[in-house]
Amino acid sequence: MRIGAAQARPAWLNPTAGTKTVVQWSSRAADAGVELPAFPEAFLSG
Repeated sequence: MRIGAAQARPAWLNPTAGTKTVVQWSSRAADAGVELPAFPEAFLSG
Protein backbone atom coordinates (compact mmCIF):
# COMPACT_ATOMS: atom_id res chain seq x y z
CA MET A 1 0.00 0.00 0.00
CA ARG A 2 1.29 3.43 -0.91
CA ILE A 3 0.44 6.21 1.56
CA GLY A 4 0.93 9.92 0.88
CA ALA A 5 0.87 12.92 3.20
CA ALA A 6 -0.94 15.91 1.77
CA GLN A 7 0.77 19.18 2.59
CA ALA A 8 -2.03 21.47 1.54
CA ARG A 9 -3.31 24.70 3.02
CA PRO A 10 -6.78 24.26 4.58
CA ALA A 11 -9.64 26.60 3.76
CA TRP A 12 -10.53 27.56 7.34
CA LEU A 13 -14.25 27.85 8.11
CA ASN A 14 -15.18 27.12 4.49
CA PRO A 15 -16.25 23.45 4.28
CA THR A 16 -17.14 23.71 0.58
CA ALA A 17 -13.69 24.94 -0.41
CA GLY A 18 -12.06 22.46 1.96
CA THR A 19 -13.95 19.56 0.41
CA LYS A 20 -12.97 20.74 -3.05
CA THR A 21 -9.31 20.80 -1.98
CA VAL A 22 -9.52 17.26 -0.57
CA VAL A 23 -11.12 15.95 -3.78
CA GLN A 24 -8.49 17.63 -5.96
CA TRP A 25 -5.55 16.42 -3.88
CA SER A 26 -7.00 12.91 -3.63
CA SER A 27 -7.36 12.77 -7.41
CA ARG A 28 -3.78 13.95 -7.90
CA ALA A 29 -2.57 11.40 -5.36
CA ALA A 30 -4.44 8.58 -7.13
CA ASP A 31 -2.82 9.61 -10.42
CA ALA A 32 0.56 9.25 -8.68
CA GLY A 33 -0.30 5.75 -7.42
CA VAL A 34 -1.15 6.74 -3.84
CA GLU A 35 -3.81 4.49 -2.31
CA LEU A 36 -4.28 6.39 0.97
CA PRO A 37 -3.82 10.16 1.05
CA ALA A 38 -3.47 11.47 4.61
CA PHE A 39 -4.62 14.97 5.52
CA PRO A 40 -3.94 16.85 8.77
CA GLU A 41 -6.36 16.57 11.66
CA ALA A 42 -9.27 19.04 11.38
CA PHE A 43 -8.45 19.78 7.73
CA LEU A 44 -12.17 20.04 6.93
CA SER A 45 -13.00 22.68 9.51
CA GLY A 46 -16.20 24.57 9.72
